[in-house]
Amino acid sequence: ALRVYQAGSFFSVITPGHVGEVVKISFLKRDLGIQNRIGLASVIMDRLLEFIGNNLFWASLWIAILVMLLWNLFSNALMGITQLEPMDVTRRINNDHATLYDIRSESDFNAGHIIHSVNIPEKDIPERKKEFEKYKNKPLILYCQTGSVATRIVRQLKTEGFEDISCLKGGILNWQRANLPLTRNKK
Repeated sequence: ALRVYQAGSFFSVITPGHVGEVVKISFLKRDLGIQNRIGLASVIMDRLLEFIGNNLFWASLWIAILVMLLWNLFSNALMGITQLEPMDVTRRINNDHATLYDIRSESDFNAGHIIHSVNIPEKDIPERKKEFEKYKNKPLILYCQTGSVATRIVRQLKTEGFEDISCLKGGILNWQRANLPLTRNKK
């Protein structure tokens, strides 16, 4: 049975617990609908804190996974890295005269690449970094197979002062899914 007691501006609600124990909940006096929600939220918080206390390892593991997931989802936005959809890339090429760099291997580049893109394989970037320097203040778009390597390189170049640099979201695979053309001609 549910019993409610009022003491000043507080209500106390006593409900039977799971194994015959008594759970006492106190909350500030407000309108009746909010009071019921506050009581329920209080019970949930009490049970959650009890669970965390009893299962510290699993709760810590869950929090660590959640933090890593959030970092993975939002780190690019926090660092100011722009990932462009294929249609946005074509718009940047046509309107802003953006330069495209394909950072896949030479064999992947020869198998098919976006027209007018320049190939600098990821492993050659440290030696050929000067080629990027002339585009430091101009639109530059990097792409790889899936987008993950290009994002890492964009992050690195952004810290070195490149202003208008972005990458193709999802890489060349996303470009192909959008049914956009590839060429096999070397450029």
